[in-house]
Amino acid sequence: MKLRIVLKTSTKRGKPVLIKFNVAPSKHLGFINFINLALTQNKPVKLSLEKIDTSGNKEENLIEGNFNLNKIES
Repeated sequence: MKLRIVLKTSTKRGKPVLIKFNVAPSKHLGFINFINLALTQNKPVKLSLEKIDTSGNKEENLIEGNFNLNKIES
């Protein structure tokens, strides 16, 4: 099984833009548990970026945002 995180948005003119990140098989269970927790607790999820340079220094929260996960019934 493959698991991907897909982020979607659109340009000012409505053109869709997306990027996909593969989730390593060793991280599948942890990712699924995280998503289930966020859905059942109905709490916002914080998205932030962490930049790590070649010497190992970390720079956090260059960009961040909050969103809520909603289960879509199909």
